[in-house]
Amino acid sequence: MAATCVNVLFWLSNVIAWDGLLPVLVFSSPVVLDWLLPGNLDAIQVAAVVIPMAALIARCYIGRRHILANHCSPAIQDLQTMALCAGIGLLLTTRL
Repeated sequence: MAATCVNVLFWLSNVIAWDGLLPVLVFSSPVVLDWLLPGNLDAIQVAAVVIPMAALIARCYIGRRHILANHCSPAIQDLQTMALCAGIGLLLTTRL
């Protein structure tokens, strides 16, 4: 197997985006909608349900694609998948 160089900046940008910005955007979206559309409780309630579900689907799809593309051993890929599932669980269960 040929050794490859890890692009640390690319990896770090993915970590910051998926593990830092995505939860902040998901959690703050109902508050932002309340600020943009004051008094529109229906839009806020729909956003509070739909946005976390969309984040779950996107994170599952893209996270699994990254795991399968990283050419690690199956045991490491299983560990990464468990970490991905834990991150998704936190994304869906944690509230500010």
